Amino acid sequence: SPIGGREVGIVLEGQRVSVSNTVEARSGQITLAARGSGTDDAVTLSSGAMLDARGQSKSFNGTRVLADGGAVAISTAAGRVAVEAGASIDVSASEDGGGAGRVSLRATELTLAGTLKGQAAAGARSGSADIDLDALADFSALNTELNAGGFAEERRIRLRGGNLSVAAT
Repeated sequence: SPIGGREVGIVLEGQRVSVSNTVEARSGQITLAARGSGTDDAVTLSSGAMLDARGQSKSFNGTRVLADGGAVAISTAAGRVAVEAGASIDVSASEDGGGAGRVSLRATELTLAGTLKGQAAAGARSGSADIDLDALADFSALNTELNAGGFAEERRIRLRGGNLSVAAT
């Protein structure tokens, strides 16, 4: 959320970015950016990595205040984004209520073996996903993961090349 006109959060940039632990910015912004120009210049979330921008609930003098889930933005200049098995990205709402946040991915390709979470309570705003890739091998697998993760508010999927095939279920 903006403070003094600036977004509050965590920004990790480099030629390549690899995360294997928890990066936490509850209700905030987490940005990972691989700026290298080679195809190996990727963003990798290894097993055990968690990008935690979940919503939060705080009590101020007996009054409960909710903050919605935050945002996670991952981009590469020329490489892929890999969310390996055992890794997660979580923009879910607080367990006490509020809305979920947004996940934005921009890369040449996405390898998704980990989990994306954007759940919210019934009637609250669920997670949103904005995915911009050069190519996508399996839309159905991505769609299944977004469904399982609770990303029902909004989905934008852009492919810069190739075809997008939506299979009947």
